[in-house]
Amino acid sequence: MYDIEKDTIEKQLNERIDSFTLIKETSCSFLYHVKAQKQYILKKSKAKSISEQFNNHKKIYECWLSEKENLNFKIPEVYFLSNDEKYYVMEYISGAIDLLQLMFQNKNNAAEIFKRAGESMNQYHTLTTKSLFGGKQSMLEHNTIKQLLDSKAADKARAILDSFSEDTCRIIFKDFTLSNMVLDDDGNIYLIDFQKIYYYAPLYYDLARFIDTGKVFALVKKPLFFLLNCGKINAILNSFLNGYNPELNRELLKKMQWLHRAEHIQMKANKNKLDAVILKLIYCII
Repeated sequence: MYDIEKDTIEKQLNERIDSFTLIKETSCSFLYHVKAQKQYILKKSKAKSISEQFNNHKKIYECWLSEKENLNFKIPEVYFLSNDEKYYVMEYISGAIDLLQLMFQNKNNAAEIFKRAGESMNQYHTLTTKSLFGGKQSMLEHNTIKQLLDSKAADKARAILDSFSEDTCRIIFKDFTLSNMVLDDDGNIYLIDFQKIYYYAPLYYDLARFIDTGKVFALVKKPLFFLLNCGKINAILNSFLNGYNPELNRELLKKMQWLHRAEHIQMKANKNKLDAVILKLIYCII
């Protein structure tokens, strides 16, 4: 971090900063652990403005704050966006571990935690649909979905979408993966990383993405673990689904998984065709 940023942050927080520690780097951003009188997380964009994500996070936090007594999950508080819109500062989650890391730890209580995660996602869908419905945006406007609906697979994709009734639709998370649910030291579940918050689509999309990417990331990051623990992985992911709603229509979920996988492969192809081929092979395995 540059000194001028340190000075600016100290003025905003009204605290003297002791240290910045880089804890994670993604393709789009850096995450820093900021130690001051209290502890914080600073998320810094590598290139473009991070203001949209900051505003989305702030909006979701405000929605959560108004109904937090009735919710079983938390949203990290956001504090401020930098003047150049390159970074923002948010609440530090003590002992944070995401659900993918938790899966790899193979703990006995994993199924119970994933069940609570499913309940939390159901509550998130209810909260966002109630609070953000007026600003809803059709998921059909998403660029990779539009590509899919203009591809050779368009007829099947449209037939699948047509099989979902209006009462299955919610304001979805969109990029919902195991890494976007975090457990703290006290066992509280947090939702993080709000890239898009207004897409309106069948709730099964979020569930399909959670299940599919959970298996993909498990296989890619720890292939031996995946192969030796396929049964356990399926069981805890099924606990998530039962936590969301034990009466979920599994046939609709399978249909949405086809759509999500096709979209996911298209998304990879837009960046790197070889990665898309590898992802397609992975989906054949899992």
